[in-house]
Amino acid sequence: MRVHTVMIAVSDEIPFELFWPMVKDDIVGAVRELCPRGMPGMEEAVQAGVANNGMGPIAQKLTQQEAENLATRVGHVACIQASACPPAEVKIAVKPKPLAVPSRLQK
Repeated sequence: MRVHTVMIAVSDEIPFELFWPMVKDDIVGAVRELCPRGMPGMEEAVQAGVANNGMGPIAQKLTQQEAENLATRVGHVACIQASACPPAEVKIAVKPKPLAVPSRLQK
């Protein structure tokens, strides 16, 4: 099933503008070997994810094997960690909305 995402984790001590130019070619090249179209909007998605929680997606909708291969391929880059995330791990950040209690049931 194509449900896996490869995320890169970056220390919050390293500004995006500093690390991304150093790793972009390696990451984009590895993603394009796997998916010739690449991942549209990758740079923006990585930047937003890193700013939000220190992790950004470099590829999505991969098989487990593809995700593991890509994570291994880009995991050599010095200032990042790459990992293949199954859907359950990706959904951890999703919080359910609280249910509204009708006023007639409130005490």
